[in-house]
Amino acid sequence: MIKHISFDVWNTLISANPEFAKARTQLLADFTNVDFSLAKYEYTNLKRKADDLSERNGIALPTHVLVRILLGSLLPDEPSQDTIRRYIMSMNDLFIEHHPIMPQSVIDLIDELVAAGVTVSIGSNSNFISGKVMHPWINQTVGEKFSFGVYSDLVRVGKPSAAFFGHIIDEVRARRLEVRNAEILHVGDSDRCDRWGASEIGMNALLISDPNSTYNAVINYLTKENHV
Repeated sequence: MIKHISFDVWNTLISANPEFAKARTQLLADFTNVDFSLAKYEYTNLKRKADDLSERNGIALPTHVLVRILLGSLLPDEPSQDTIRRYIMSMNDLFIEHHPIMPQSVIDLIDELVAAGVTVSIGSNSNFISGKVMHPWINQTVGEKFSFGVYSDLVRVGKPSAAFFGHIIDEVRARRLEVRNAEILHVGDSDRCDRWGASEIGMNALLISDPNSTYNAVINYLTKENHV
C-alpha cells in the first residue's frame, strides 16, 4: 500500500513559463552587456552540462556556483560575491513574476491525496532556480500540503543517484511517517532519473508525460493497485 508520494517538479507538477525564459536571458544579457543570443547560448550550454553532471555522476552544484561560472564566462573579470548575489536575487524576482504553470488538476490531486491520508513531498533536480525559491512557491500554490522537499542544489547530489533518493527516505523517517521504501511512490517524467533511480533503491515509480497527465496517471495507479 502506498503511504507516501514523492513528486518530481518540472514537467511533472509544473510546466515552464515561456515568458520567464525570455526575461531570464534578457537579464543575463543586460547584466553582462552581451548580445541576447550569446547570453542564451552560454546559459543553455551550462545548464546542459549541469544536468549531465547530475544524471551521470550524481553531482549537483549549488546555485551560487553555477551563477559564478555563468557570469564568469561572460564578464571580463571574475564576478564578486556581491555581483553573484545581485544576479541571483534579480533572477529569483523574475521567476516569481513569470512563475511556472501548474494545472488545476495537479492542485486537485494533491488535495485529494492528503485528504486520503497519503503524505506528499518533492524530490527534484534543481540548479539555477534553487529549492530555497522553488519549494516555498510550490507549497504556497497548493496550500502548504507538501511535508518536505529534497532539491539537488541543496543536498549536493542529484537524481538518479541512490544518495539522492536516500535523502527522501531519511526525510520520511525524520518525520516519523512510519513508511517503508516499498510504500513510497516516486512520480516523474524521466525514465532514467525518476523511474530507474527510484526503483534502484526499492521505491515504486510512476512515469508520466506532462503535468496535465499527472492527475489521471496517479489516480489510475493507486486505484489499479487498490492503494486507495
